[in-house]
Amino acid sequence: MVSDISFRLLYFNGRKGLPPVTNDILLQSASVLAAKIRKREITSEQLVSACIERIGEVNSLINAVVDKRFDAALEDARKCDRIISTLSELALDEIATDQPFLGVPFSTKEGIRVATLHHSYGVPARRNIIAIEDAYTVRLMRRAGAIPLCVTNVSEVGSWWNSSNYVYGTTCNPYSLAHNPGGSSGGESALQASAGIPISFASDTGGSIRTPAAFCGLFGHKPTPNTVSTLGADIHDPKVPLENSMQVLGPLCRYADDLTPILKVLLGDNAHLLQLDTQVFLTKCKFFYLTTDVGGNAVSPVEPEVRLANQRVVDYLEDNFGITVMPLHIPELKDILSLFTNEMARTAPNNSLCADMVDRKGSAWVSLEILRAMTGFGRHTAPVLAQAAMERTGQVVSYAVNRFGSKAGNTNHRLEAVKTRVNNILGSNGILLSPTHPTIPPYRYQSYTKPFNFLYTAVHNALGLPATVVPLGLCQNGLPLSIQISAAEYNDHLTLALAKELERPFGGWTPPFSNGDNLGYY
Repeated sequence: MVSDISFRLLYFNGRKGLPPVTNDILLQSASVLAAKIRKREITSEQLVSACIERIGEVNSLINAVVDKRFDAALEDARKCDRIISTLSELALDEIATDQPFLGVPFSTKEGIRVATLHHSYGVPARRNIIAIEDAYTVRLMRRAGAIPLCVTNVSEVGSWWNSSNYVYGTTCNPYSLAHNPGGSSGGESALQASAGIPISFASDTGGSIRTPAAFCGLFGHKPTPNTVSTLGADIHDPKVPLENSMQVLGPLCRYADDLTPILKVLLGDNAHLLQLDTQVFLTKCKFFYLTTDVGGNAVSPVEPEVRLANQRVVDYLEDNFGITVMPLHIPELKDILSLFTNEMARTAPNNSLCADMVDRKGSAWVSLEILRAMTGFGRHTAPVLAQAAMERTGQVVSYAVNRFGSKAGNTNHRLEAVKTRVNNILGSNGILLSPTHPTIPPYRYQSYTKPFNFLYTAVHNALGLPATVVPLGLCQNGLPLSIQISAAEYNDHLTLALAKELERPFGGWTPPFSNGDNLGYY
């Protein structure tokens, strides 16, 4: 309560909303735009030019785009247009299968490598690092015909649920510039919500797709772990590919229809692992609502507006599909913080934030960096310094595992037991509903006073469940509301089907601007 009042006074009378979109093609889904390019109703060059113009209109306000390849993208678009102009109708039909997004521009977070663009991940020591090759998922998007246009802002080392660092500054929420767009992929969500790019994808280790999607009124999907390649989605690739990693990559979209086509591209040769083309009959599904206070007293209580919005979804499902949404209480999730951090240490034992702070060229002198911050010469954000200090003093689980192996092993055993139980409860047709975040989007930097509120998304990473965020309109303050939908591992098709079902009755993406004469104020 004190935090809310303080930040409300600090950001009193802040600007809300963005300038209106002047080119209506930007308001269409990526799938529709790809079809229009193939039908020669619009050109790829027109679409790329419209995105560049829109970025110019909004980026000074939201600070989302941090590096770009506009000239190269325009040349790529012209090549696409020349190819399409020479193809027969039969060949264009084949293109729809082989290159479903031919000529459509995309962006991704700066922590995912795009050749010739910066890849600092918000770390000052990497300020001048340029990616020399694409991440694997970027290569897949190019192979599908999509055109990389830019990269977007992140939290430092992707370690927090806002998007601020000492390389690029802070990204703002397009619905209210005083508010947090989420993180670590907040630049991507802010650009997507602003209608600046048709295709977005990002990485997610503790909610970095779903929190930004929730805060910016988007659809976001975290796939089942180990289905989408993570190569090129960190500062340095591991020497040996990680098994059972909690990090995943997935799409952020304004329209539910884009989730599955983009996910299919990102899966590449792993598309057979998921049943994305399986027809889902929601009347035959089991539905549950998570009633546990995730994280216990460390996490803010679920706010009334969030709880009411989620209840509206429960009511809609029960009224329209003749099902009963059963409450599900998992008491172990009150201790999810320790389970999550132990799982992080287990799946990435060689990761060190102190090493990442200096680009893994030695290790940061944390006490000196804290002193610099206290004297106004800081080079690292407060969350990174706090986590680095915990690592140094042995409070992070990566050190605790070495010191108290038996205790950590017991924690890992507890998590495996919860995973097994949840997957058994959900089975092949179970869907779990839960809040994405306990509060509406907080003010910028307010996350520092509520550090563990990310656990409502992180729990799904720890449990290895696929999860989709669905927008549910706006709250009384004009900020997005959402719900999180999850299922047992490899049942992504269930969450995606329900997301598509909920889009129409709950409005889907609500633009953070008006195309009237109010220039985005509301």
